Parts: sequence; C-alpha cells; structure tokens
Amino acid sequence: MQQQAVLLACSTESNITAWDLATATQLTQYKGNASGRGRVTRLGSDYLAAAQNSKDAIHFWTWHKDQVLQRCFTQEPLTALAASPNGAYLVGGGASGTLYCWEAFSGRLLRSWPAHYKAVSCLAFSDSGGLLVSAGEDTLVAAWLLAEVLDEQRDGPAAAAAAVGMARVEPLHTWSEHTLPVTCIYLGCGEGSALLATASLDRSVKLWSLTTGQLLRTITLPAGVTSVTLDAGEHVLLAGCVDGSIWEAPLAGQQLAAPAAAAAAAGGSGAAAAASDAAAAAAAAAGVVGGPGSCCYEGHSKAISSLEITPDGEQLVSGSEDGTARIWDLRSRQCLRSIASPNKAPVTAALLMAWPGHLGPAGSAGRQGPKRLQPLAALAKFAGAAGTSKPWEGALTVLDGSLCSNSSSSCSNAASTAAAVAGLLPGPLANPLDLLQLQGSVAAPAAANGGLINQQQQGSGQGSGQQQQQQDVAQLQQQVEQLQQQLQESRQVSGQWQALHGELHQFCTDKVLAAGLDA
Repeated sequence: MQQQAVLLACSTESNITAWDLATATQLTQYKGNASGRGRVTRLGSDYLAAAQNSKDAIHFWTWHKDQVLQRCFTQEPLTALAASPNGAYLVGGGASGTLYCWEAFSGRLLRSWPAHYKAVSCLAFSDSGGLLVSAGEDTLVAAWLLAEVLDEQRDGPAAAAAAVGMARVEPLHTWSEHTLPVTCIYLGCGEGSALLATASLDRSVKLWSLTTGQLLRTITLPAGVTSVTLDAGEHVLLAGCVDGSIWEAPLAGQQLAAPAAAAAAAGGSGAAAAASDAAAAAAAAAGVVGGPGSCCYEGHSKAISSLEITPDGEQLVSGSEDGTARIWDLRSRQCLRSIASPNKAPVTAALLMAWPGHLGPAGSAGRQGPKRLQPLAALAKFAGAAGTSKPWEGALTVLDGSLCSNSSSSCSNAASTAAAVAGLLPGPLANPLDLLQLQGSVAAPAAANGGLINQQQQGSGQGSGQQQQQQDVAQLQQQVEQLQQQLQESRQVSGQWQALHGELHQFCTDKVLAAGLDA
C-alpha cells in the first residue's frame, strides 16, 4: 500500500508539516502559512493551496519544495477553500458570503456570486466534481451544479456584458434547518444520490438526500459540533465537538455502540445494566448521542477541527485546537499516536494524503519533482481578467463552415458578415443568439464596407450583398431554432430520468431505514 501522510496546518504563522501515518515521523514541512479551519485543500496531484488569515491571499506549494511557489491575492479574505478532484477548478468562499470560482489552468475568475448572507464556513466537492456544496455562518447550506456555475450564457447578451461573471446562480437545493452557524459538511459517494451530512454549533448533525433534498435523520450531541465524517460504507458517523470530545454513532440501527469500559462500568448489577440499556435505546431512538451506552473518544482538550478516516477504514485522524493531532484505532477506540504541531499552535487542518512516490521518505534534501507538473497560473483578482494568459489566448471558438457555398462570392459574403458581426460584439463571439439580436445592424456595416471598396458597383453589388447576408442570417436563425428544439427534448428526457432515479433512491432509502429500525 502507498505510504500515507498527515498534513498539519495551523491558524498562527507557522509551517505546514507532513508526518508519516505509520510511524509519526516528520517527512517535510512547507513554510509560510497561517490558515483557519476549512481553508486548506489539495489542488490536483501536484499542489497544496491555503487561504491565509492575515491577508487576502492564497498560497500555493508543490510537494518537492518547502517554499511558497505562488501567491495570489483576492478581493476579500477567504473563509473557505476547496478544489475539484481533478484540480481544474478552485472555489473560495468569502467573509461577505460570496463564492469565487477560478480555472486553475488559466487563472481566470470564471464567476463570483452571492451565495450566503454571512461568511462561508465550509465547501465540499462531489467525487466527480460536478456538484459543489457550501455552508455558512447564516445557518444555510446550498448545493450548486458546477455546470450552472460555468455556464457563460448566464451573463446575458452582449448589451448587458458590463457585469461579466456576476450573474446569480440558482442552487439545486437549499437547507435552512440549522439554528446556529454550520461548521462542517461531509459529502459521501454517489454524486447526485450522495448522502450529505451537515454539522452545526446547535449541537446537531443532519443527514440529507441530495436526490430529493429531504432530511433523513437528525442526530443530537452533547456539545456544538465542529467536524464530522462517515466511514466508507456510511454506516457509522463520527462527530467532533467544541469540548474536544469525538462521538461515534451508528446510522443503520437504533442501538449505539458502547466501549468496553462503559459496559464494564454499567455491569455492576443486572437491574442497573437493564436500566442503562433501556436509556440508551430511548436516546438512540430520539437521535440523541451522548447518553448512556454512547461511544466517546477522549484525549483532546479543545475543539476538534478536522476528522478523517484512513483509506483502509482502520484508523481515524483527528486534529484539534489544543495543538495536537491524534491517530485512533477504530476497533479498540484507543489513541495509537499523537503528533504535536509546531510551537503547539492550534491545528486547523489534518489532511490525509497518499505521499507522492517521487519524493524521498524523509527530509527535503535531494527531492525531485515530477517530470511534468500540472498547469497552474496566477489567479485573477477580478472577473473578466485573463489571468496570466497571453492577449491572443482565450476561449475556444468553433467556426461552422456550412454557410459557405461552392462559389467564392458566397464565401466572401459570409466572411464579411462574420467580420461585421464580430466587430459589433465586445470580445469573442458569444453564441448564435447574439447574431439574431444583431440581425438589423449587420447589413449597414457590411454595405458601407462594400461601398468603400468599390463605389462604382454600389448599386448592384450592395443589393446582392444585403440579400446574401439576409439569407445567411435566416440560416443561422433556423439552426438556432433546431438547437433549441433539441435542447427542449433533451431536458424532457433528463427530467424523466431524474424522476425515475429519485423514485428508485427513495425506495432504497425506505428499505434500508426500515431494515435498520426492524433490527
């Protein structure tokens, strides 16, 4: 199995340290970081990104260098940061509740939109990166389709292009059942049918269905929840609280797991054990964790900032504001190893990762990077800026040659029409709908251009040119109508499949919950 490492990041100015999971020995460190909870993320396979506390900046590191590789500045302090699984997109949440989406390869700020009324507290991508979930201090949780975020047609026609990248995006789902700020979210496997867990300072963890948006279960804990995770099979929930405790709750049945010590303590008499079991069953049925028979991992003295389960499902890694990270055995619930952060600074992130094979086992001397790094450009601060792209580099433009006939005159007229329309649009040609809106303004520039070339042929040449341009525009309009009809048919089929998928998912959910209650 590939070597696993734990990355520790702190809220005060210090280094991000990498530790070997098996031996708790330090592998390397990355200098120049001070990031809060939920602001550190991996970007693809080659980079680490962290939003800084004291300045409106994002720092980037590559695994084989301990110095900051790149610094990018943002419009406001970022309170949350997440990257798509393939590293193509980076999303940050601001203190004002605004979400920012960058394209990592080009550095362009693709879109920024108001998503929350207060600061964004956490972000999470689905396995394929097609779904983004955000939560904020306004107690709201929202799910966003990445395709909707990247849809440039939301910016409207060229006449309203002054606010490029600022069009509002409508969420797929919005939940507002929490009563205090949401501190952590966990998005399971399954893309649109994934299980979503949200944790809040209101001492509750809520489980949601992304398919229907319905609340599946609410679990109440003894203290405010600051971190949450589920095992690979999504049978057991682990929640960390503000008092440093970590609670374990099974999701399949009603009876909560009890550690051996609690069972021994409750075994003083048969009546006492029966009363304890009855109280635990009643608490479990009500969705309450922390009563008799519940399971608690004790060792941290301050709030839990991070929880992650190892890929083999045998160990739990927890980070805490007490300046330590602990590795727990999930079977015995015992602490195997404890790792201290530099200068005992509060740990805000304890990330698990497969240590790159091209790096040495320890230290930074003699390390070499991969043969080819993933492209990374400096992030643009404002929408519409090209980042570090060259002036001639931009979005791909597909030219359809169906308008050109065999005769050279038709091709020339079509080319002049395209040139005239492109001259009217501010920037690259947006879509065929812009051609329809400029249908009345195409003929005049083209006719004027023809008059400048040859004034003697203005009478007959201009008339034929206008006629050909009108035919070209009519063909474009016909193509747009056909595309709109195909789009409508595709949406109908997609809606039918979505309805069938939702019914199937609800049926399976009811069966699983019924089986758990019967057990």
